[in-house]
Amino acid sequence: FPVTITIPFEQELTIQALVLESISEGVVICNERGKIVYINSAEEQLMGYDINELLGASMNILNGYDKEQSQIHLEELYESINKNETWIGEWQNVTKAGREITTSCRVTTMMLNGERHLVITQRDITARKKHQRERDALQNRFRTFFEQSVLPMEIFDLEGNILEVNHAFCELFAITKEAFSGYNILQDQASLTLGILPYLKRAYAGEAVEAPAFFYDPRISGRQGRARWLEAWFSPVKDEKNRVKELAVVLKDVTERKVTEQKLEKVEDNFRIVSDRLTMAVRAGQIGIWEWKNGSPTVYWDDTLKALYGFKSDEFDGSMEMYTNAVHPDDRQALWNTITQSHIHKKPYVVEHRIIRHDTREVRWIQVSGSSLYDEEGNPVLMMGTAIDIHPIS
Repeated sequence: FPVTITIPFEQELTIQALVLESISEGVVICNERGKIVYINSAEEQLMGYDINELLGASMNILNGYDKEQSQIHLEELYESINKNETWIGEWQNVTKAGREITTSCRVTTMMLNGERHLVITQRDITARKKHQRERDALQNRFRTFFEQSVLPMEIFDLEGNILEVNHAFCELFAITKEAFSGYNILQDQASLTLGILPYLKRAYAGEAVEAPAFFYDPRISGRQGRARWLEAWFSPVKDEKNRVKELAVVLKDVTERKVTEQKLEKVEDNFRIVSDRLTMAVRAGQIGIWEWKNGSPTVYWDDTLKALYGFKSDEFDGSMEMYTNAVHPDDRQALWNTITQSHIHKKPYVVEHRIIRHDTREVRWIQVSGSSLYDEEGNPVLMMGTAIDIHPIS
């Protein structure tokens, strides 16, 4: 043993020292007054001190706690060892360089030269504690995001049992969290009938997937909650080894959109029937028909209307620019004003204005009529109308 320990019971420590030197963890031996009588090489490396700097010194040189904290920890420690029990816990230390470290400690007692001494085994867990704090902070941030998110969310375990739902989820179905207690998504009959089960299996296999819109009614499965049209994203929650631990489900309520789409489809179907009948009725009278869907970059003209404006069937591209250019410049503003007023008052309109034929550049007068279909908010969704040549015969 390369170090000579100049203490009265040197021989008594020699055998123990040989053993303790082979231990990878730091070891300190002190008497009950805190006087250090031995440290091993691992403790030297851990604390940055030479053995001769610590022998005979007080344990306070290594203590990272203040006086009040030290008293609390020492009372707990001595309560254990006075019961002949090993004290196991964490301790804050300060190295010679002034760096604070956290160690996992194990304290036992031994008799040396007739006096009880404390044997302290230490392992540096500073990095692990830092990593744990970072993980805790991340979990807290996730928890805050989860609870405050406006998107409805659920968390499931690997067996499909629900672990947690957020506030937005409860609002979506107009239920309390307790209403979904005991729910299992893999056992929900709706998961099978709605075609969701394949997406769940892919997510549990480690893939983030998005499911198309589906209509979910919890009452069909005997559960509480209102029926909604939903879009869903299934995301696996993985651990450090990339193993799936849980499943996160994010929902989006698309009920309003789907209802609007269905109503619009019905309106368009009805409009198409009316349009087909109108086409048959006016074809013989050389009356042109047009229609425009709100937001569309193009307008529909039938062949009669194209001919009225001097276009061949394939020459008119349906763009609003080509249509506007066909209207006489002096009449464009009045035409748009008439259409705008028609929308404001939700009434059909009839207006006469001039056009410039595409083929001959001839200026001619036409009469245009139009009416609109509106959604529940009063916005025009479809416009349709007719046009007829009223140019005076010379």
